[in-house]
Amino acid sequence: AAAMEMPIIIYETARDAEALLGRIHELLPGRNVLVGKELTKIHEEIFHGPPLAAVEHFRAGGHFLGEFTIIVEGAKAPGEIVDN
Repeated sequence: AAAMEMPIIIYETARDAEALLGRIHELLPGRNVLVGKELTKIHEEIFHGPPLAAVEHFRAGGHFLGEFTIIVEGAKAPGEIVDN
């Protein structure tokens, strides 16, 4: 997974999403995620950024509830310039 250039899409429960984001941070350092909470519902929320920032975002105000769709950014192609 570390070398995959394609994004990884994961559907996860709130119970497991927080731990999964921590593992993504550990296993795929430098990759951003897009996290959608309760997509297509009235309490829909979307976050884009580093995995640990997503954890902090959804912890604030007790928002680690519901269903989460997590899209992990694909690996950069060899020789691709990365802006930090």
